[in-house]
Amino acid sequence: MKPEYVMLAQTYDANKHSVAGWLMSIKYDGIRAIWDGGMSRGKLVENVPYANYVKDKDKDKVATGLWSRGGKVIYAPGWFLDKLPTGIILDGELIIPESGFQELASIVLTENWAGEEWDDVQFMVFDSPQPDVFLSLRKIKVRDYEFEIRDESLRWWLERGGELYQDKSYLDALKRISKMQLRVNIVGQHVLPDMGVNGFLNQELHWCELRGQEGVMLRNGYYKWSPYRCQYLLKYKVMKRGEGRVCGYKYGLGKHRGRMGALILELEGNSSLLKISGFTDYERDFQNPDIEIEAWNNPGAENFRIQHPLFRIGDRVKFTYRDLTNDLIPKEARYQR
Repeated sequence: MKPEYVMLAQTYDANKHSVAGWLMSIKYDGIRAIWDGGMSRGKLVENVPYANYVKDKDKDKVATGLWSRGGKVIYAPGWFLDKLPTGIILDGELIIPESGFQELASIVLTENWAGEEWDDVQFMVFDSPQPDVFLSLRKIKVRDYEFEIRDESLRWWLERGGELYQDKSYLDALKRISKMQLRVNIVGQHVLPDMGVNGFLNQELHWCELRGQEGVMLRNGYYKWSPYRCQYLLKYKVMKRGEGRVCGYKYGLGKHRGRMGALILELEGNSSLLKISGFTDYERDFQNPDIEIEAWNNPGAENFRIQHPLFRIGDRVKFTYRDLTNDLIPKEARYQR
């Protein structure tokens, strides 16, 4: 379940996307989770073809059947896993209602909890990937059952290609999942209007901001789960605004090598420094050959003594961000023009 094998959303752009009649749901500020139907539960990570581990690290650990979007084991307690349906693959978000992301991460991403810490964790399910697609893209010979199937019910699903997806639309399939009385939380979907959809979405985003929600997800109801960053699944998030004073620069990596990778800001009333991105190629250029050579030779390094012609030390810069960490550091900060 490596990152390229998970359905990811693009960002909604009113000038680019036409979403009238699409489905809208709440975007939860949680941790993405894939339940593989329980077929990997109890197996060594190294024996699970879609697990993601670095060299020998973690390969001897035991899978739970619940995976992060990056293919890492989520160590949910047994009683929590027992509530999930055997043989049905689920894609969703782990959340703790009315709680911050940091508290959730400290529980969900820790290996050796006793279990009671998970009492308030909820699995908000927004999709059920087709078993044949989910497995075949992970180099598993589905028909030969090269990867041992844990339960006969999943074998039944594989042989029939997933009965849920004989429906005409994603929404129909989701309704059928809801009627199965599974012990999971199905994310509610609302159909967008055919007229005035942009105004409707902006109003909804305003209400999300007032309710402290992250934003909304938009989905073409006739496009089924696929393991890509998909143009038929969009995110539209509430963004907040802040301001900081330029104090340094981080040299770029990869395609931005030799240029500015991030701007380093001091925040008023906070001793921590903030690195922001979101610049054009022109804005990243130092326009100084000596500095560009230094940046090329030191990718990823930080410098607090040079000057960028567009963002000079001491200048005040505005940025947008999604939320604050427990340490009051803005998350997903990007330069605001």
